[in-house]
Amino acid sequence: MKITNNSNLPRSLFDAICKVNAKYSKGNADYSTTQLIDSPRISQLRKQHWDEIEEDAGDMIWRFFGSVGHEIIANMEHWNVLNEERMYTELDGKVISGCPDLFDGTKVTDYKITFNAKGVKPEWEKQLNVYRYILCDNKWEPKELEIVAILRGAVRDDPKVVVLPVAMWDMARAEAYLRERIQKHIEASTTLPLCTEEERWYTERKFAVMKAGNKKATKVFGLKVEANLYMKVLQEKEKKVVYIEERPGESKRCKMYCNCVSFCSQYQEMSKPLTKPGV
Repeated sequence: MKITNNSNLPRSLFDAICKVNAKYSKGNADYSTTQLIDSPRISQLRKQHWDEIEEDAGDMIWRFFGSVGHEIIANMEHWNVLNEERMYTELDGKVISGCPDLFDGTKVTDYKITFNAKGVKPEWEKQLNVYRYILCDNKWEPKELEIVAILRGAVRDDPKVVVLPVAMWDMARAEAYLRERIQKHIEASTTLPLCTEEERWYTERKFAVMKAGNKKATKVFGLKVEANLYMKVLQEKEKKVVYIEERPGESKRCKMYCNCVSFCSQYQEMSKPLTKPGV
């Protein structure tokens, strides 16, 4: 993969981003934890087109600072019993590796830089439970899992950090999940699957009821008929111009974060403009 500097970052920052990116390794494993829980399609496209993929360093800034923060925390010896040690487990003939941000002997903690922390995302729960499985297979016994969410968009009076407890799976559930993911990645090596809506970070189409002159919606609906009813009630009540703003559904990961879209037939098909019948 080639990292470009189209954002014209200072050379020192650009070089640092390149260095941190090059340092990452899944170790002597078939899959890293994050790779295994992620889209098999993306994983295969990266393998097939690794030398052709380009990513702008400006799009990697938050990932870079997250990696730097993770490394500092991982090296806090009085907190972290693993000291950034990568752990391994073998299942169905495949080796899986994982490197938790922090493990104090009883609790697994992962740090996330995010815009909001309304709850534990499904992929966070999967990631930490795979870490727990690997740790248990290496004779450790984690009793708790947690996410420490560092909020990028926090303003003066907002919380800057939110700690979220993560539900723990029993070992049977974790093993069944791992077997399923291994099988999906194996199958993807011969038949490329489509990314699911969850893997594309798809958001449904919404209908926002707006008051004229306001930038924020008064209320947002999933159905246009509901938005219409609310708009009429609001219009009669407040005697103001009220209108509906349609917000189309979109695959946010494809649009803004995936570096494989240039090679992805699924994305190219989804991006085709809709044509009217007979045109």
